[in-house]
Amino acid sequence: MENKQDIRIALLSWQRPVVGGAAEKEQGIQSCNNLGFSAAASDERLLNFDACKEDVHRLCNKEGIDLKSDLSILECLQDAGQTEAATLTRQCEDLVWQYKVKLTQDERFTNAAKGYCKDEIAKIPGMQKCTEMTKPGYALSCMLDFTPNVTATSQCHAFLQRTGVLAFGDFRLVGPFVEQCGATLTRVGCGTLTPHKAHEGVIVPHTQGMALECLINYVVKHGKEQSDPLQMLDPGCRHEVMRLVEMQTEDFHLDRPLFFACRQDRERYCKEVVAGKGKIFECLMMNRNDQFMEPECARLLGERAYMMGRNYRMAHPLVKACANEMKEYKCEPQDELESAAHYHLTWILLCLENGAHNAKEIDKWCSPRGDIEPKGLTLHCLMEHASATDKTKQVGPQCMQALKDVVKVADIGSNYKVDKVLYGSCRTLIDGACARETGSESETLTCLMRHVDSSDMTPMCEQRLLEVQYFMARDWTLDPQLYEACHDEAVR
Repeated sequence: MENKQDIRIALLSWQRPVVGGAAEKEQGIQSCNNLGFSAAASDERLLNFDACKEDVHRLCNKEGIDLKSDLSILECLQDAGQTEAATLTRQCEDLVWQYKVKLTQDERFTNAAKGYCKDEIAKIPGMQKCTEMTKPGYALSCMLDFTPNVTATSQCHAFLQRTGVLAFGDFRLVGPFVEQCGATLTRVGCGTLTPHKAHEGVIVPHTQGMALECLINYVVKHGKEQSDPLQMLDPGCRHEVMRLVEMQTEDFHLDRPLFFACRQDRERYCKEVVAGKGKIFECLMMNRNDQFMEPECARLLGERAYMMGRNYRMAHPLVKACANEMKEYKCEPQDELESAAHYHLTWILLCLENGAHNAKEIDKWCSPRGDIEPKGLTLHCLMEHASATDKTKQVGPQCMQALKDVVKVADIGSNYKVDKVLYGSCRTLIDGACARETGSESETLTCLMRHVDSSDMTPMCEQRLLEVQYFMARDWTLDPQLYEACHDEAVR
């Protein structure tokens, strides 16, 4: 049969999506297994194309692969090559390439996306814009950006995930990457965007995703020579590389070189880990230095770790778990500053650590201008909250201990003048009645306490006095008169 004509006929059914939502992930996957091909005649299925019939029976005739599903067969042929013996014939490789182009490059993909992701497109404005893109490979690339925003158990998620695996198998299918990185690939010697015939007889796993892998390897190799080797890539290409790498770290199956190099290590170290949200990648990274890890897997993980250091968004588990803290502590870099140092993972970690160890009491209650108030006003504000009866307005243990240390070091009981706020609030009494009644500065606080109910006591002075007294009452060593009078008895 004529390959191109047969493909054209079979792919017409791509436009007929499964109707209705899926309650469970398995249902969504099963819906995408069909992809509307059930309407096609039996001789129009990929299984029956002469070019791939032998390869399908040799590589895909095993448990877990639905031979009635063209998508399952396509995935099987793409994943083939776990061993050196598993190669595709030139004719089948050519057919698979043509098939993938048809599935991802024209209106068939857009129409299928509108069917499988109808509800999501209605809810997410950006997805609607994706379906309006007409340049080859752009609608696919745009839709894949929204995969994290789609419910994992939906048929839309299954559709995007499985289509994404096909696209990431060869970046010639990702329109923006081809357009933005074509010149860069040629300039740095990563000429993977060659005519498909150049890949004749090449083992499939060794070619999948190699355009991006070559660029990553180029950046890592020049890491010691350049302060920011990513700047060696053209701006548009740099953006595409970082975007695609972010997707790969979230879904292990999208990183084709890593997927093949680490297959055995995934079974060895991460067999119980559920795929998705960067969990497989995180698990492999945790075991990267194990002596039993395959050298090629460890090498590729090292490259990914380097890229993660340059782009915090690759650390998906961290970003998801700390999303609220990153916003609260202002640890979110702006998108347009990808080349800035604070876009690096180390900056994010330091920012989060700083935010976690720095309490929030000052910003929350005692910093109307966003900084420390002069003349001790911030300190007394914190002291006021330390003695608050409302637990929701009390300072935390760390802040409380810091306040105790300050009061102890300042030794207000011996010299009230170090507390400018107290002195300013109680100056009338200090310079008046207490100046006549006391013979030393250490007796002044005691005098003020004696006048707490007198007509000379102002509300502001009383408030400041009680803030200081709150701490002195909890540590008798802060009261010089009490300490001197009772020290010997306390020691005994």
